Amino acid sequence: MINNPYHNAAPDRLLELKRQEADAVLGLLRSTNTDLSPAQIARIAGFTLKGQLGIGKLCLLLRQNETLERVLQMGINEPFDAQQELATLDNPMPMPVQQDTQQGMYAAGLEYIIIMPGRSGIEGYLLVGDFAQSEAELQNDLIFMQTVAGILGISIENRRLFEEQVSREALRRELLMARSIQERLLPHNFPQLDGIQATARNLPHQQVGGDFYDFIPAEPGIVYICMADVAGKSISAAMIMAVMQASLRVLCRYASPLEDMMRELHTEFYAVSRGEKFVTLFLGRLDIHQKHLTYVNAGHNPPLLKSGKEVTELKDGCIPLGIMDIEQMRTGSIRLHAGDILFLYTDGLTEQENPQAEMYGSERLLEWLQQYEGEDPVSDILTLYEAFRQGVDAQDDISLMSVRLQ
Repeated sequence: MINNPYHNAAPDRLLELKRQEADAVLGLLRSTNTDLSPAQIARIAGFTLKGQLGIGKLCLLLRQNETLERVLQMGINEPFDAQQELATLDNPMPMPVQQDTQQGMYAAGLEYIIIMPGRSGIEGYLLVGDFAQSEAELQNDLIFMQTVAGILGISIENRRLFEEQVSREALRRELLMARSIQERLLPHNFPQLDGIQATARNLPHQQVGGDFYDFIPAEPGIVYICMADVAGKSISAAMIMAVMQASLRVLCRYASPLEDMMRELHTEFYAVSRGEKFVTLFLGRLDIHQKHLTYVNAGHNPPLLKSGKEVTELKDGCIPLGIMDIEQMRTGSIRLHAGDILFLYTDGLTEQENPQAEMYGSERLLEWLQQYEGEDPVSDILTLYEAFRQGVDAQDDISLMSVRLQ
């Protein structure tokens, strides 16, 4: 047995030992106010306890999510399964190691289990053995170890919460930067082209999203119109969106048939997503002078073409990109007229719910557009959208675009 400094100590020596205990606690408190990691703080506490109490066997375990990390072990040669043997313990008081339920720890010579409590749960465990040589020493040592364990638990929880806050702040800054980049990628001021008037808006559900749209003038009198929705609302969806948009702009330079462009976009998307995501995408080629639109709809919400009181859904196309090889594709073709409006959107609009859990729905949108006589469909539908949801949180990204033939 390791010699315990409290054993048979004279009164003046006991007073000195108590002063040392106070100094040890003060030193430990100071260490918790540094940039040391939880494991480093725990190791300092472990060496402090060993030096102060003459502990022969000591093990410090810190909780890491659902596992226990062994950050310090001294004087223990026998292996034991701490994860299993400590699984059901929650008593804040020091607990003797039980031979029947903690066989591994008992065999390793450990005698007591002391929990490191945090405000929201257990932060770790202090396991000790071979330290006290009398009942008085045992009670004194356990009180001191419980005090140290309490300091450790709160300190480690505070350090963890601080690190989580720092991580959240770093993530927030990254998301703000990603959102700023995404805003610059989405066109806001469309080129002024004779014969058409175009507007668009993007309302991300989170700081970044997977919606994107584009309006790409090509050869004289030709403009490509795109609206797409990458599955997901994360940074990965936003990155894929940027890749898709860049690829689309390159393809539009060569005036290839729409079918070839869609297959190439599918290939590019699949190379990035590896089949883990998909994208719905509408791509149209508008001949302004001939007032003629050809398009392919890859599983996207059908854009609506308003001509007088008649509204047509543009559905011809193929399956969404990125799922599997595209075997069948149909190109739509439609003649336009002066005053016609092409309205494109993502499903965040039609799937929005109100306080009664009713969705806005595509039928409501279609009926509204049939009667529409205004000048700015994008702004006007957003006004109706806000009135409909009545403060209910948005459930997805929303992108809108309107193209009016003059």
